[in-house]
Amino acid sequence: MPKGIKFSADNAEMRKLGLGTSDFPILMQASKYKTPVDLWAEKTGRVEPEDLSKKDAVFWGIHLEEPILRAIPKFFPELPNKVRKDQRTYWANDHIYAHLDGRIGKDIAEIKNQSIFQTSSWDDGQIPPWYYWQGIAAMLCCTKAEAWHIFALLGGQNLVHRTIYREDCLNDIQFALMRANEFWNRNVKEDVTPEIQNESDLRMVYPPEATHGSVLITEDIKKKMAKANQLDSLISRLGKQSKDLKSEAKIAIGSAETVHDGEGNVLYTFTYRKGKTTVDSAKLKKEYPEIYEDCIKVGNPYRALSKKKGNDEQ
Repeated sequence: MPKGIKFSADNAEMRKLGLGTSDFPILMQASKYKTPVDLWAEKTGRVEPEDLSKKDAVFWGIHLEEPILRAIPKFFPELPNKVRKDQRTYWANDHIYAHLDGRIGKDIAEIKNQSIFQTSSWDDGQIPPWYYWQGIAAMLCCTKAEAWHIFALLGGQNLVHRTIYREDCLNDIQFALMRANEFWNRNVKEDVTPEIQNESDLRMVYPPEATHGSVLITEDIKKKMAKANQLDSLISRLGKQSKDLKSEAKIAIGSAETVHDGEGNVLYTFTYRKGKTTVDSAKLKKEYPEIYEDCIKVGNPYRALSKKKGNDEQ
């Protein structure tokens, strides 16, 4: 993509043609939701990026940016009183870009709207790592900015402020640039698959039509499977022990519905609950086949790793 092209942050089609700041946490393996394989699949057109514009959280995040920007001078008077909205596209090169929420003088302002369940990520002055790498990417694209400020509205009532200074993270900026260039040139342009990190990656790289043949077992596979079998056996034994102990405790409780401490505080309840309601699928299929077919839900195929019976090799 030619450097200098401008487009909106929610333009999914254009985002496939470069790496934006929101891609950097994935590249740096700081994302809780995606891996480099997921990003590779999106950028090479194997899968369509999720349309975030229809999510409520994204809608409110975008619409709260301006009010939060206007509130910065009131809550943080120590900062320069030159806060403004900025919706331009900034480029580090022909494939790395940044969309900014705002500026404070020449510095960058990032706005986040966080639910109450995310407040612990901001404890003790920390910046969540997935946002840290967005800040690094923004400074990579905006070379005149000496700092990246992030303002997060937590639970709709607490506005917190964190700062990354360029002079403190020069090594991270260079490392992020190297990683992004490597990913774009090798993984995207040359279409080389990134390192597989989990089973979701494995399904992406090796779908059902791409699995075939056999592989000679290695010592590494033997060791991993032996350790996994040991852990499975341990889990099974511990699960049985736990179940037996709970049964013994229930017998000791007898007919009582609650268990309390010496001060009368209820510690446990032991009550009957309504039976689980299920559908007799065999009867439904036999007597109402059309309804059964209409209600069937088929999950995605998966690969099961199982040991052949009678083979004690492992």
